[in-house]
Amino acid sequence: MRQNRASNATGEFRIMSGLGITIFDPAEALTDSERMAAYVDVVAEEAGDDVGEILGALGIAVRASGSATAVAMRASLTLEELETALAKGAHPSFEAVLKIARGLGIRMRFAAKNDVWTGKGPG
Repeated sequence: MRQNRASNATGEFRIMSGLGITIFDPAEALTDSERMAAYVDVVAEEAGDDVGEILGALGIAVRASGSATAVAMRASLTLEELETALAKGAHPSFEAVLKIARGLGIRMRFAAKNDVWTGKGPG
């Protein structure tokens, strides 16, 4: 029986066997910083408070960049610090997350989810 490995946003692998499913690796579509930013933004929106999913998306973007070492250098982190920050179950500082984003050539943005004062607004 043929087995395929597939990863989710956190980089975990699961085995899929003989299902005729085409494996999609989001890293293959992240060919520039605009796509990386859009991907991380979508994952962050869908993940809500799941920090692991967001860190997983950053990890996929780092993998898509082709050089974790170069991302770490641009982020002013060592490769070990980068890997530690993106490891499953990690709780990196906000500063580390901002540095990783900078190393990828992307930035974080904040937008209003709703108007906490009146209860009106989107979402």
